[in-house]
Amino acid sequence: MILSFFSSRGWEPWDVEHRPLIPEGMPVLVDDSAPSTASLRADNANLAERNRRLQQHIHLLEERLSVLLGEQAHQRSGLGAPPVTAALERELEDTRQQNLDMRRTLEEREEELGAVREAYRRLMADRNRGTPR
Repeated sequence: MILSFFSSRGWEPWDVEHRPLIPEGMPVLVDDSAPSTASLRADNANLAERNRRLQQHIHLLEERLSVLLGEQAHQRSGLGAPPVTAALERELEDTRQQNLDMRRTLEEREEELGAVREAYRRLMADRNRGTPR
């Protein structure tokens, strides 16, 4: 570490918009150790991986935004049913399907009941005639 005193002389080539706000003559500690090549390569690899993850995240967010904007435009255009209406239509269709299933079950049970009644009538008719079975 090196103890130095700040001077803003020649600040223009520092690639900053305004003169630094650090007071003239303020003590500053400067790290004089240079980073190693391996350290710089590791930092570069870490930054490249972070950049890749951020690009992936941005891509996912763009896709999500696109879907949401498309849905919003579709709803505002009046071309599609509002979400509430669509949900009610799905519920109505489910209810119709349940009704159809119950009617089929009822018909099957009525057929079974009719067959049992017919068998009972025959049994009673045979019994009344005195014909053993």
